[in-house]
Amino acid sequence: MNIRIRDNLFLFFILLYNEDSDSMKKFKIIIFLMIIFALLNASGTSGKIKQDSIIECNGKYYGNHGNPTHWHIVEKKNNNWVSISGEVSIPSCYIKEINTWEKVSFSKCADGDTAHFIIKGEDKKVRFLAIDTPEVNNKEKYSREASDYTCNTLKKAKEIYLEYDANSDKEDKYGRILAFVHVDGVLLEKSLIERGLAKVYYIYGDYAHVDELRKEENVAKEKRIGIWSIDNEDTINKDIEEDKFIDDIKSIISLIIQILKKIFTFLLVLRCNVVKNKSIKKENNNGIINSIIIIGIIFLITALLFMFKNNDTKDNYIKQISYSEYLDVIKKDEYSIILLTNPTCMHCNNYKPFVNYVASEYNINVYDINLTSITYDEYKELHSRYSAIKNYFSEKGEPVIRTPATIIVKNNSEVASQLGDIGYNGLVKLLKDNKVIK
Repeated sequence: MNIRIRDNLFLFFILLYNEDSDSMKKFKIIIFLMIIFALLNASGTSGKIKQDSIIECNGKYYGNHGNPTHWHIVEKKNNNWVSISGEVSIPSCYIKEINTWEKVSFSKCADGDTAHFIIKGEDKKVRFLAIDTPEVNNKEKYSREASDYTCNTLKKAKEIYLEYDANSDKEDKYGRILAFVHVDGVLLEKSLIERGLAKVYYIYGDYAHVDELRKEENVAKEKRIGIWSIDNEDTINKDIEEDKFIDDIKSIISLIIQILKKIFTFLLVLRCNVVKNKSIKKENNNGIINSIIIIGIIFLITALLFMFKNNDTKDNYIKQISYSEYLDVIKKDEYSIILLTNPTCMHCNNYKPFVNYVASEYNINVYDINLTSITYDEYKELHSRYSAIKNYFSEKGEPVIRTPATIIVKNNSEVASQLGDIGYNGLVKLLKDNKVIK
């Protein structure tokens, strides 16, 4: 107990003994004891600090007891992290302060990546964020194992928290709540990936935990656990191609919806202005609106034709290569364009048609490395090679390769590298600036 608290308690104790009646003294003593209990409880800890919960933030170390909403300042003593403070607010630089957490109770099983929980007194279906498990209904390999593991884990859980990611939608198109699921202080998505029962998937934003999940996925791939076993690779690759096509369709639909919203918003504003301005005749007003609708429809058709054309373009000039093939390519005494992509990256899928078009126009080859198909050691080595990607790390210091990345190499040396979907003009400029094309 610190000195200030001790002195204040001593002063309060003295004030108890005045000329009050016995009953008043007893009442004050009870209040005094309650204050002592509260202060001791606030200055102490309730159980051991969970050793893998430790984070560093603004020069201080923080940890919790397995409950992600209750934190303490900690220090290391005898190789163990121990609390040196009462409960503090969630560290400001920690991602979980941005995300919202909610304690729930288990209701019933569904499958490997879905379950029902009691949320605010109602039974709600929750889809686990950032992963995908084999489908039970389609009788896919390891679907039953994934479903059984999730069901058994949730049935035995003592404490369950849902973490709603600030960069994700609250619900999917089926009305299911999207959330990370923490069971007794352990991320359920991570447990499924560690056992080879799930893959990292459906990443549509800068979600929390994705770096950690991808690291575990690479380990599972390297060990060929579960769905990454040799006899299951063809099924996984087929699923990835099918889901890529679905993602392309989703991106097109999303664009159409955004354009329609803008058109109808403009029309609504125009109508309101026309109603206010009575000098404009009704016939002229209808003519303007009809013209705008026709222009909007033409624009939509043009956009759709363009997008379908790009999505139908075959990657004839983009060659998928393994890491060992990549090492041979970069040794050549000529310019090589390396593309780093991830099948779950929507920006990658949007960028590749432009890359293919430029490659076909200028008759150059582009070599694509799928980051989900290389080992963790290869991932780390690749991360350290190029300036555009080497400075990104997770909160725990693990390397992170942001995608898409375009890299120009020659004689095993980097000529240039750039992150992001830079589009047709950006790619042409990058290649011309570095004398790859004229």
